[in-house]
Amino acid sequence: MKTFVSNNRKIFSILEKIKTAAPTDMTVLITGESGTGKEILADRIHCLSDRADKPFIKVNCAALSQNLLESELFGHEKGAYTGADRTRKGRFEMADAGTILLDEIGELPLSAQAKLLRVLEEKEVERVGSSATIRTDFRLIAATNKDLRSEATHGRFRRDLLYRINGFSVELPPLRERPEDILPLVEFFADRFGAKIGKRKPVLTPAAEEVLLSYAWPGNARELKNVVELLVVMRGGEEASKEDLPDDLREKRSGARAFSGNPAGLAFGGDVSAWVREGVTLREARRRFEKEYIVCALARNAQNVTRTAEKLDIAKKNLYRKMKDCDIAFNLSSLRSATDG
Repeated sequence: MKTFVSNNRKIFSILEKIKTAAPTDMTVLITGESGTGKEILADRIHCLSDRADKPFIKVNCAALSQNLLESELFGHEKGAYTGADRTRKGRFEMADAGTILLDEIGELPLSAQAKLLRVLEEKEVERVGSSATIRTDFRLIAATNKDLRSEATHGRFRRDLLYRINGFSVELPPLRERPEDILPLVEFFADRFGAKIGKRKPVLTPAAEEVLLSYAWPGNARELKNVVELLVVMRGGEEASKEDLPDDLREKRSGARAFSGNPAGLAFGGDVSAWVREGVTLREARRRFEKEYIVCALARNAQNVTRTAEKLDIAKKNLYRKMKDCDIAFNLSSLRSATDG
């Protein structure tokens, strides 16, 4: 089972929820921005299900051309079209008794959506070039970075298909909304990649950590992974300063502004004028700032609450209370305790 590294309460809640849904055959819809870990979550659902020892078939709908899409999903008979020199099973047949993940399902053309709906309803497929039906017992997990309700409103996604796949849904928050996960993910990626290429992980300077914590990470964990792998290659076993980070990270920093006298720049890469436009109350603005400030302080002090409280010049019990009020996970000492299978 793949590891989902997180110290975030929302992620903990999602991981608990899927423990309930995984043993059933209920269709699962996973939403979230690209790079947030949708495929990893799908893998966990499969591994926790009664189908864990059966095939787990992954399909990236965005990577398939419209001409090949039906053949890939439903299979084809020999001679069905030019180049079809043999009969081939489709992905739904391959997933018989197991699980199929349709990643980026929002990219399917409407014609394919109509045929997919029938397959989901009947649990039967017809190979291209054949009228014979083939039964297949699969469990569907769908994933997308699109707002499918909005897509349906604009006629780009079938409403009936949306209702069919939206049986059990979870939304993964982006990395910018869980800054407490950034440094643990750096450690995880550095350890794993370093072991793969035979290099020790780099030692980040406080300034480098500050840049990583303050960047908005539009590419989420996938983008962070690429940066960490670069650091392992270039600075494995050595000190890595902020100058070793890619230029765009240092130039597009957001949260780091808070440490240089601009608190409004801290929260979620926030722009205080955007908060005003959104109608954020002063109470909520204060809560957002305090949450990220405390998260960053905990990260700078190796998640040690006592040391963090001393640095912030508040009583430890008051820090715990603020952590609770800001929905910051208390158990930050064990990186993988809630995420390893």
